[in-house]
Amino acid sequence: MSNILDLVCPQAGEPEWRSALLAEAIRHTAHLAGPISPFALFKHLQEWLGLTEEECGGEINTVLFLMVRSDLYTSNTHDVETGTITLAAHTLLTPSVTLTLCMHSEPESMPDELDF
Repeated sequence: MSNILDLVCPQAGEPEWRSALLAEAIRHTAHLAGPISPFALFKHLQEWLGLTEEECGGEINTVLFLMVRSDLYTSNTHDVETGTITLAAHTLLTPSVTLTLCMHSEPESMPDELDF
């Protein structure tokens, strides 16, 4: 499987590399309504990169945490008070209301402000 990283920036950890990794994580999951296994997403991203876990595992984990901390996704193991996100066997990610509306609504029907 080829990926945009071959064209953009071959150096792991570079801003362009990380943004492409985040974009692929969102592209792969944003349209899903149900829970997402972070471990399945990790595996997908690793295969997409074509790298070993040792070469990219830390970067993928950073992206998984960013997805939750940015409020694009929610996690059932995110302690909002402490900011801690635990990756465990029962951890699930879910696209946020904002992301879901963006993916599944017409632009004209999007509310100007969302109540949370």
